[in-house]
Amino acid sequence: YEKAGRLLSAAAGSGSLPSEFRNRCRLLAGQAEDLAGNRAGARRWYREADGEDAAVLYLTRAFTIQDGF
Repeated sequence: YEKAGRLLSAAAGSGSLPSEFRNRCRLLAGQAEDLAGNRAGARRWYREADGEDAAVLYLTRAFTIQDGF
């Protein structure tokens, strides 16, 4: 999860990706942080990905593997 988080963080900050893809990377980075047990880090990414409907849900509860990707 840590390696995925680093890669997704880099993608979320990439200027070469369209904004909608960067926003999706932020949501996925939050999911990686949740799976790694870092809830505070996950919430930070979910706040940054507020354009995604799931981000609002995950701010109030942790991502679970049952939610899928």
